[in-house]
Amino acid sequence: MGQRGEAVERFMVEAAEMPREAVAGMRAHPAWAEMEAVAHTLAYEAAVLGPGNALPAARLARIAQPTLVLNGADSAAWMANAGVAVAAAVPGAVRRVLEDQAHNVAPEALVPELLEFFVTA
Repeated sequence: MGQRGEAVERFMVEAAEMPREAVAGMRAHPAWAEMEAVAHTLAYEAAVLGPGNALPAARLARIAQPTLVLNGADSAAWMANAGVAVAAAVPGAVRRVLEDQAHNVAPEALVPELLEFFVTA
């Protein structure tokens, strides 16, 4: 296992809280090579997430632009919780849950939400 693969696996298990067995299965998927190719950006992910993945509530509270927070209904609970917390921290944020969607949202589910938000925001 190369260092890039180890970095992706560690991020998936420790930060994204995926079961190690699920990550092992992901290694056989063609997309794994794409994730390894961008593994060097995980340092930026860690910087954004901050120590302990603490929500930067004070920073979010300063956002003045219209904000749409979307979650897939089939995503992990921690993702839904993050969406709720971000929407609560950003003044006036709109949060919507996309039914039958997980983290990898289908364009046909995403486009109508974005269009509605951009027209009404």
